[in-house]
Amino acid sequence: MEEISIKRIIEPFVYFPKHASAIPGLGGPHRSPDPNYCFHTHYFEYLPGEVRIHITFRKARATTGELSIRIHGYRPDNQQLGIKLMAAERVQLEGLAGEDHTIVIRFASIPGVHYAAYGYFSAPSNLRSEGIDMIAEERGGDDIENYQEAHAPPTMLTTSELVGVNSLVTTNPAQLRFPNSQACTIGQIQSTEFRELWPQIGIHGDSVERWRQLYLLQVLEVFGFLQSGGRVLAVGQVPELVLKIFEDRGCQLLQIVPGDAEEDDQLPPTLGHFDTIICLNAMTASAGWSTLTSFIDHATRRLTNGGLAVLMLNYSAAPELGGEETDGLSRPDIERLALRLISHGYDIAQLNFPSGRQGDVPVRAIVPFGLVVRR
Repeated sequence: MEEISIKRIIEPFVYFPKHASAIPGLGGPHRSPDPNYCFHTHYFEYLPGEVRIHITFRKARATTGELSIRIHGYRPDNQQLGIKLMAAERVQLEGLAGEDHTIVIRFASIPGVHYAAYGYFSAPSNLRSEGIDMIAEERGGDDIENYQEAHAPPTMLTTSELVGVNSLVTTNPAQLRFPNSQACTIGQIQSTEFRELWPQIGIHGDSVERWRQLYLLQVLEVFGFLQSGGRVLAVGQVPELVLKIFEDRGCQLLQIVPGDAEEDDQLPPTLGHFDTIICLNAMTASAGWSTLTSFIDHATRRLTNGGLAVLMLNYSAAPELGGEETDGLSRPDIERLALRLISHGYDIAQLNFPSGRQGDVPVRAIVPFGLVVRR
């Protein structure tokens, strides 16, 4: 598609019209409560895609100092999420000798979020300038792939981080109250947590199916993704009672059912980015091992930075049953998938495989294995 670019002039001092800038002679008439304040634009919604803010200091002079520029974003329809940092740039100012000096800061705009540029001295500066010109260049337009090909925007949710660990695999028995990436085991099915957590999903004749739903909800709860304003992409079938929980929590949910699994991209770029991506049966969504890595690649690309994916795989404890021969993956298969994601910069909740001791054994020959991926 042909690349388009729309430019608009934005006013640098309008957000605090009465506050004087820390750059002498600029801004409003009254001293700012923040002595380092330089400028702050209004909040605007931009076309989805890459946005470049061009900031030109006219006839700039400085021998010292540092300017920090931040892009802040918020959702007017979910103001309880607050204002979030979306991009930042730090600029050394020494050596400016009277020429125009332009700084460009880039970010990925997503629908429904409004953005403002805020500048301040992060180190004392003697910067002087005749004025500041600002132009917002919107490069998304109708070519929505430009938006998707830009770096992923950050999640606006306040969530819990995955705990940094030195080992990919943990040997502790899996538990539901504080889940990792793990398989369904007898010990979890027989636990108090299994009986008490998430009564909203009811009692199931098939305990493995209840585990699948309970584990998904518990992961999202523990890491803070079941909150109002979060954008959720559900791939494949999801039980109505689980969908109701997302609705009750104020999540914005899109559910899709992939078509031909042989397609190169089952999750097209036009879907946008999501804080959470869930799939209760990634093996079905990807039609087996041969397309599983492609499906996971496309799913994780749709995550915001800081977003979380919970992907249910089919795990077989017998190594000879892994790979392409059955619907179940072996431990080496799952480890290989995790390492592949880590090599692309993702974080993985520690892998927890059944030890075979006491209740830490799979409920049946092939069981769900939840893979938790953080972008």
